[in-house]
Amino acid sequence: MQEICLLSDGDGNKGVDSVYFNRGRKFVKHVDASHAGCVVVIGGGVVGTSIAYHLAKYGAKNVVLLEKTELTAGSTWHAAGLVTYFNPGINLKKFHNDSLNLYKTLEAETGQQSRQNWHEAFQALISPDEIAAKHPLLNMDGILGGIYSKGDGHIDPYSVTMALAQGAKLHGAHICQHLPALDLSEQSDGTWHVSTAKGTIHANTIVNCTGFWGRELLQGCFNVDLPLVTIEHQYVITNSIAQVAARGNDQLPVIRDLEASYYLRQERTGMLIGPYEA
Repeated sequence: MQEICLLSDGDGNKGVDSVYFNRGRKFVKHVDASHAGCVVVIGGGVVGTSIAYHLAKYGAKNVVLLEKTELTAGSTWHAAGLVTYFNPGINLKKFHNDSLNLYKTLEAETGQQSRQNWHEAFQALISPDEIAAKHPLLNMDGILGGIYSKGDGHIDPYSVTMALAQGAKLHGAHICQHLPALDLSEQSDGTWHVSTAKGTIHANTIVNCTGFWGRELLQGCFNVDLPLVTIEHQYVITNSIAQVAARGNDQLPVIRDLEASYYLRQERTGMLIGPYEA
């Protein structure tokens, strides 16, 4: 798969540096996998399964993932699934690079299809005419050029989550679906009790991977206000488009317009369009 990041002639806004909130209590700590004891990961989306997979792979002996319904049932299943080497922030670039390297080997390691669609990385500045040749459906008004990333593309979020879960289990982790964490209580020795409908788990470490339920979890258990705000994001999937269907297996590149703040990719024989509201 390929991706083109459009360069427009407008006045773009600079990115906002990430903000670290310190409310006086330490909820996050470095986990040495080889000495982690029992680690309870709460949340069975792509983040939770990835953490369970990596902890188990790198030596944690007792990793338990709790998912209150089914894997991917939160925001993961309907994510757009874009994967890219290109990002304005250096830290996210490193995350993206590590993720892409993992996805290249995950299917062979786990036997679980991850439904990936991209090629090796290659980036270049290209002209408006070159963009139009690669993506004939685009309106090129006001476009000065683009950054062409041949190594970018997309992956199916559901499939990659299932592959991570399978990998975690192969390395000894326990994946528990339909088993929510009902209560968390810190013990005098610094360990935790995680209450579930099937009993209490004694854990050295808890990892909160509940996404937009993260604030609710901490408020309910500790009356702590996690600075997390849920933002609704929508994308539109079109019906079949004749020009797209006629291309057969020749997939259109993913488009990112940082100025207009949207992404566009092929979805079967139609298009998926995701604008950012703010």
